[in-house]
Amino acid sequence: MTNDAAERAPRHAACWRKTSFGADSPGESLYAERMLTAIESCRGQTRDPPDLIVEAIQAYRSGGKPPAIVPAGA
Repeated sequence: MTNDAAERAPRHAACWRKTSFGADSPGESLYAERMLTAIESCRGQTRDPPDLIVEAIQAYRSGGKPPAIVPAGA
C-alpha cells in the first residue's frame, strides 16, 4: 500500500471494476466512469457525492448551470 494520494485516488474505482460484472454497453461504461470520477473528486474535497449528484440533476432539469466538480479558486 502507498501513501501517495495520486496512486490511492483511483484504487477504489479499480477494485470496483475488478469485482463488478462489467457493463453491457458503451453508455453504461461511460456512466460508471463519470460516476466514479465524481465520487473520487468529492472524496478528495470532503464533499457529499449524493448532494453533488442531486444538484447536477436539478440543474439539468431546470436548464441551469451544473455544479462544478472542482471548487472555485482551486
